Order: sequence, then structure tokens, then C-alpha cells
Amino acid sequence: MNKRKASTSEIVSSAATLRQRVYECLKLCENGATDEEMQVSLEMDGSTQRPRRVRLVELGMVRDSGRTSTTNSGRKAVVWEVTDLHGSRCVSCAEPCGEAYVCPRCEAHGVAR
Repeated sequence: MNKRKASTSEIVSSAATLRQRVYECLKLCENGATDEEMQVSLEMDGSTQRPRRVRLVELGMVRDSGRTSTTNSGRKAVVWEVTDLHGSRCVSCAEPCGEAYVCPRCEAHGVAR
């Protein structure tokens, strides 16, 4: 078996790609979504999805909508939504990218608008 440790750049790239998937999922949800709804939609474990959503909140790209929804277990959960205040940030590296489709910093495609 050929095992190797993932490089730092591979780990960062993977986290950015996962963050972009979470952002795009939420962006497509017209009325926002709970963490559980995003996890189901993305077929992503909560321990993978939640940290990416948390980072998007820290970046100002996602916020608590002020609404809740009931989860499958009957608990109340925050409905998250994409903000209008994030400006034009790259979802991958979170740097301001203007209106470019390809981020000049990390060369990722799909700048958040």
C-alpha cells in the first residue's frame, strides 16, 4: 500500500472546495437552510459541513436569518442565509476579488457575487 500524508496545500484546497460547496448549496436555497438540510442536500457529514458554514459566517458571507425550522429529531434549528453584504469575495480563499470570475489570488473559479 502506498500511503502518504496530505500536503498543507491539499488540505487547504480541500477545505476551500468544501466551503464553496456549502456556500453554493445555501445560495441556491431561496429561503435559507438549516445545517441539517444542507447536510442532506450535499450528502455531507455534519462534522464536515458545520465548520465550513461557521467559516462563511465569520467571513460575513452567511448569516442567521432570524428564523428557525424543525429538524428531523423535532428540535429547532437556525435557518442560515447568504448575505448581501459580502461584496465580491472568493469562496475558496475568501479574499476580495472584485468582479473577476477567476480569483487573482488563488485562481479559483466561481467568485461569490
